[in-house]
Amino acid sequence: MTREHVLAPAMALGFAVVLAYGLIWAAEPAEPAPVADLPKSDYDDRILMLEEVAIEEAFKQQIIHIFSVWMKDDTGQPARAVTGARQAERAFIGSMEALERRRHR
Repeated sequence: MTREHVLAPAMALGFAVVLAYGLIWAAEPAEPAPVADLPKSDYDDRILMLEEVAIEEAFKQQIIHIFSVWMKDDTGQPARAVTGARQAERAFIGSMEALERRRHR
């Protein structure tokens, strides 16, 4: 096998990786677009309550899912389950804190 036969595929792979990285980097916005607040309505309290219930239910369903996965595949467990549960907790806490901020504005 000649040197060109070895280098050509390696160079093509390197080019593809650089191109993919460039496309991903170019596609990501530098800053998230601002989201305008909705005007106040008579339903704001109800909406916040429904969102709180939905967040609680989503957290509960995620913990059920994590445990279900563990029961099917114990590879890397319980570390995988702990990682998933911690992420779910972070999302839950962040969501509930955001609701609380909206409640007090």
